[in-house]
Amino acid sequence: MINTKCPICRGNVEEQVSETIELMNNHKIYLDADFVYVCDNQCGFIQKNMTYPMVIAKQDSEIFLVALDSDNGRVVDKAQNVCFPVMNIDSILARGYWEAYVGSVDGLSLLREARDSRSGYIEEPKLFDFATSELSQDAFLCWLFEHARKESAETAGQIAQDILNNIFHQFQKLNQTFTESFEDYYLVDIKNSSY
Repeated sequence: MINTKCPICRGNVEEQVSETIELMNNHKIYLDADFVYVCDNQCGFIQKNMTYPMVIAKQDSEIFLVALDSDNGRVVDKAQNVCFPVMNIDSILARGYWEAYVGSVDGLSLLREARDSRSGYIEEPKLFDFATSELSQDAFLCWLFEHARKESAETAGQIAQDILNNIFHQFQKLNQTFTESFEDYYLVDIKNSSY
């Protein structure tokens, strides 16, 4: 038996077996058995037993409380695609305006798709924040394409090959008469024209 807290009345929740028996039109019997969480206080809370993370409460139709375990959870704003830091579930629910969630939204999917709220104010990285002139960018590209020239199997070599293949592919889209591919060529030398 798993003890946790009810999202409606904060009473103890126990795992039980729920059975549904139905007589079908073809005179066959349909039996469905599931493990469910049921509130000891009989407040009406019942939810299928799912593994964590699971959605246990909601506000409106876009804000969900995702339980990570029996004590901690994260609030996910689906409209803004943001998830907030881990907090105690009791603390979150004590702030009010929450109702028990009954539905099929997957807690793990919500967490995977949302960006962390702490990264929401971080600007996109810009190359020139690190390379303060065009010469730095040129030097980086020369370094990267030198790996392709040497046909390096390292990550930099793979990235350089992918970039050059993509350039050839995009040029082929623009110029239908150009049928050659990157594999038809080999890099002889890499020169930085800025120097």
